[in-house]
Amino acid sequence: MEGTISPNFVFLLLGMVALPFSQVAVISLIAALVQSLWTNPRHIRLVQVTFAAATLVVSSSIAFAFSHFLAGKGAASPVVCVILAGSIYLPVNAALVAVVIGLAEGQALKHVCQRCYEWVFPYFMVGIAFAGLVSGVFTPSAVWKGALILLPTMVLTYVYFLNRAHRALPAMTLPSATEEEYAAEVHS
Repeated sequence: MEGTISPNFVFLLLGMVALPFSQVAVISLIAALVQSLWTNPRHIRLVQVTFAAATLVVSSSIAFAFSHFLAGKGAASPVVCVILAGSIYLPVNAALVAVVIGLAEGQALKHVCQRCYEWVFPYFMVGIAFAGLVSGVFTPSAVWKGALILLPTMVLTYVYFLNRAHRALPAMTLPSATEEEYAAEVHS
């Protein structure tokens, strides 16, 4: 699977507690563009950047609407809003990515969705827990102070996840027929 994962979703969850919908949507778009353009600027493809931006904006928008609808207008605590938003953001995001990967690679949707979900589940759970903790400690107007405190922890979690992912990658990838043929030619 080609792609990136970043700690931006934690800050989007915090934004869902402290900001109106329009600002969360704009921040989602900016975060997706920065993530796409920052990771590998030499191999940027417009379709990938567009897909990443659309996926992040749609996932964030649905999570925002879901959490605010279920929590009611100010009736629930920020922790509840973060947990609700995170619990819908993860499956929506994973499903959108899985559908496109499944269609592009001609793989079964169920298999790709399971692989995507398992790949990011621990990372998202840690992020949701941290965002819930910060949103519970700080008032919505001061949640950005908590985000600054949270930043080093999320960066370390991100580095750990990337390291774990790079070690697991060879076991998770299955070579295509052309890669097998190439390997056979090289070894013969």
